[in-house]
Amino acid sequence: MGARAASAIVWLAAAACLPAQPREATAYPVHVTLGARTLAVEYLARSIPVTGGSLFAEDYLAIEVAFFGAKNDSLVVSSAHFGLRMNGGKTPILAQAPGVVAGSLKYGQASRRRLEVGAGVGDASVTLGRPAPVERFPGDPSVRRAPMPRVPSQAPSAPGVEQQPAAPVEEMIASAALAEGERKLPVQGLLFFPYRGKPGSVKKLELEYEGPAGRATVTLLP
Repeated sequence: MGARAASAIVWLAAAACLPAQPREATAYPVHVTLGARTLAVEYLARSIPVTGGSLFAEDYLAIEVAFFGAKNDSLVVSSAHFGLRMNGGKTPILAQAPGVVAGSLKYGQASRRRLEVGAGVGDASVTLGRPAPVERFPGDPSVRRAPMPRVPSQAPSAPGVEQQPAAPVEEMIASAALAEGERKLPVQGLLFFPYRGKPGSVKKLELEYEGPAGRATVTLLP
C-alpha cells in the first residue's frame, strides 16, 4: 500500500470515531410511545454506521435505538433492558458489550472476519481485511475478482496541524454503541446482537424493551 493510500485510511479511521449527530424520532422507521417518552428504532442488519462510513459486522446484527422526551428529561439507559426475538423464538437474544463486538471484529478468525469502511466521498470506498479469491487453477472462471479498492483523497490539513493517528476499532464501536447510565434525552446508540446466520433467513424480528421507561415490543420485520 502506498503512502498516499495509507494516509487516506488514517484520515478516514480518525473521522469514524466522531459521535453521530442526533436524529428526530420521526426519522426512524419505527417508533413507539412510552408515557411521556418515545422509543425509536432502526434495524441495520450487519452495518455499523460511523461518521464518514460504516463497519461490517460478520457475527452481529446492529439495531439503532433512541429515546426522546421533554426538555431536560433524563433516563437510565442500558443494553440489558433490551432483547431480540428472532423468527418467533421463545428465548430472546441478549445484546453484547461493545468491547466483545470490537474484539470479534479485530481478532476474529481470518476466514470469517471482514471489516469494511466505506467513505462518503463520491463513489469511493476503502476495504480492510476482505479475503482474496483463490483459484483452483489458472483462469478459474468460478472466481469473481473483486475490483481494487479505491481510496478517497485525504482532506487537506491546516498548516502546522499534524495528521491524527488511526482510530482503534474499539473506539469506533464504543462511540457508536448506546451509552449506559443516566443520560439526558435525547440519547441514541447501537445495540449488537450475536448472529452468524444469513440476515436473509430472518423473517420475523422483534425488539423487546423493559426498563425505567416502561415495556414495549417493537416489530422490525413482520
